[in-house]
Amino acid sequence: ANPVATFWTAAQMLEHLGESAVSVRLMNAVESVTREGVLTPDVGGTATTEVTDAVCRTIRGSNV
Repeated sequence: ANPVATFWTAAQMLEHLGESAVSVRLMNAVESVTREGVLTPDVGGTATTEVTDAVCRTIRGSNV
């Protein structure tokens, strides 16, 4: 399964709740991980849980 849709939905919810900065940070992390090539099989990668792990690591470890 591809968790990006779940992240996208969470970002939209955060935006709706007035948490724009958090929403942007989440989507920036997703975009960063995607640029690094951490992709699920449905979009040409081999990662599974690694996508979620990488997004979480990116959020915790940087100022995305």
